[in-house]
Amino acid sequence: MATVVVERSTTPPERSDEVEPDRLPHLFGLALVVAAAAVFVRVGLPMLLDGPRLDETLTGWVVADGLDDAIGRSWRFQGQSPLYFAGLWLWTQLAGSSFVALRLPSLVAMVAAGWQLRRLATDLGLARYRDLSVALFVLMSAVHVNAVTARPYAFLLLTIIVASRAGLRWSVSGSRRDSLRWAVLCALSAYFQPFAVYAIVAQGWWLVARRRAGDPTRELVLPVVATGALVLPLVPQVWSLAQRQGALTFAQVPPVTEFVSTLLPATVLLGLAAGGVVSGGLARSPRGTVAIPFVVAAALFPQLGLFAQSHLTGSGVVVAKYLAPATIGVVLLVAVVLMQFRHRSAAIVAAVVMLALPIVELEPQRTHDWDAAVTLLTTDHPEATILAMTGFIEAADPSALDQADVADYLAAPLTTNGLERDVIPLPLGTGPEHSTVVRSLVDDAAGDVAIVRAVAGVPDERVAEELLAQRGFDEIVRIEPRGLLVTVWRGPE
Repeated sequence: MATVVVERSTTPPERSDEVEPDRLPHLFGLALVVAAAAVFVRVGLPMLLDGPRLDETLTGWVVADGLDDAIGRSWRFQGQSPLYFAGLWLWTQLAGSSFVALRLPSLVAMVAAGWQLRRLATDLGLARYRDLSVALFVLMSAVHVNAVTARPYAFLLLTIIVASRAGLRWSVSGSRRDSLRWAVLCALSAYFQPFAVYAIVAQGWWLVARRRAGDPTRELVLPVVATGALVLPLVPQVWSLAQRQGALTFAQVPPVTEFVSTLLPATVLLGLAAGGVVSGGLARSPRGTVAIPFVVAAALFPQLGLFAQSHLTGSGVVVAKYLAPATIGVVLLVAVVLMQFRHRSAAIVAAVVMLALPIVELEPQRTHDWDAAVTLLTTDHPEATILAMTGFIEAADPSALDQADVADYLAAPLTTNGLERDVIPLPLGTGPEHSTVVRSLVDDAAGDVAIVRAVAGVPDERVAEELLAQRGFDEIVRIEPRGLLVTVWRGPE
């Protein structure tokens, strides 16, 4: 795709302390190398070689058998369309199904996303700060964690960025071919994650730009209709997901004050504030004005959309991985603001503040130590009945737990890590129906009973343990391997 460079203002530059040649791009290029190396050494490599996180374990189960199984399981159990999982299944036929192999496509996609983001910054007339934007991008936890996670979020970011470049190209060329290319890319992003809809709304700026350029309504309607037609196959899956969304209890609906305070990362705000003080003011005439509306929309719309959905539905979806598309707008917004500083030293001060603390605080996300749990259950308690709470939405519907595919899905974190025994899923929640199911499971239990819990952040409920204690069971073993809680209970003699 050809690069489109937005024409810059011809207004004479204000007095500054800059000297020729301009060394800022070189300094920010070095900052990008440092940031990328720090992320790879301190986060990427440890996570890439570590055990699976809970979501990744379920990804492994989705693609473990045939292509039809991968498509069917992803349609039934995942919040994304089968596109990612079908592609991942094909990849496993070549590279195997180890978790390192499963993560590699995400890593490649995120590297491509960073490169395309750099080109997007150039297209928007922000070339001077493009490397700084990419450095901030890779330091965002929603970016570098998802770069080494066997989930579709890296592909979501890549398609949103490429769609942004296509939309900008169309806003300049007015070509119908460019408008349709933009529509296809917008639709493709929704196939990786339905919550991409809010990032797609931000793409509406290109419609505004073409309207201002004098395009007739029919030319603006065409790409909108094309996008809508392309995402129609997703409607049944999205509807199914929406019906189950109320079962999400691990994410709270944030209050307005808390949400507003997190729209921009604290280190970004602090860095821009420090740079503003050093600059002693902003440019009299805003620079990069063509980029400003789109960049602001790209930074805010994904966050505002999820916040509004959370409050309208009562189900918290303001979750870091769903907010990932907003990082694109945030890092470009930084570049836009830095363009308004009068002095080069101000941009350097802002960059140091914004980069230093995130680099220092880098650490890998903790994965679950399934091996420790499987070893305990296999070696020390081979006859114990296993009750497991290792899932989210599906586990919240007690009436579905006796379905074979649901039980297999919820048992997957243990069975795909070597446990060759039956696992009985526990329902998530404390309602009357949930308690009835747990009571039935406990009443049928005899001998040793092992309970495995792996869902962090859900309300603290221990219905099964309380019922076992009431029946005279004693807790004889408790281990807390990384990310898990495993207890073993022995019944009365």
